[in-house]
Amino acid sequence: MMARIAFGSALSTLCVIALVGGASAQQAPVWSDIECIQSKIIAPPGLKCRATQEYAGGTGYWSGGAGGTFRRWSTEGTLNGHKFFYHANEVTSLGSSIMEAKSLQDGLQEMTREARGASNFSQLGDRGGVEYITFVGADGESCVGIRKYGPSVRAGYQWILNAMRCSSTGKPVPQVEIDRFIAAAGFRG
Repeated sequence: MMARIAFGSALSTLCVIALVGGASAQQAPVWSDIECIQSKIIAPPGLKCRATQEYAGGTGYWSGGAGGTFRRWSTEGTLNGHKFFYHANEVTSLGSSIMEAKSLQDGLQEMTREARGASNFSQLGDRGGVEYITFVGADGESCVGIRKYGPSVRAGYQWILNAMRCSSTGKPVPQVEIDRFIAAAGFRG
């Protein structure tokens, strides 16, 4: 009788551990191609779009709140001699938020080949609450990288968008083009 009680007690404990562990376990985001009309990223037409499923846990160059669910969005490609790259992280559950864990430069270097092999990064600038940097890309392109933050929630944000535009002009990106890129990039939160 004591053996059954001990076995039942041990089995109950294991079930609780399994349930708790399963509820807090992180999932790996899985990328899929999507039609750009389905994407929440606002970018020029004609690029390639991808998204993940909703998943639990925060990974990579940003951090997520405990117990939350998240989704990632990506748009990239080349148009009219300009390379574009957009990456957004979004909170999909109530009570969660996301925060950047890296600088704009470090985040872009982790996400893109152009920034990973880049040089001559400018100081971080701010245009109306949008962070930006300019740099020379891996292939000598003139590039600008930006970061936009969505609405504040809890200890972070509802979404964060990182974007980059590079062109092979060989000249620094003029401020008017930086302003146009900032104004055109967005996220439907």
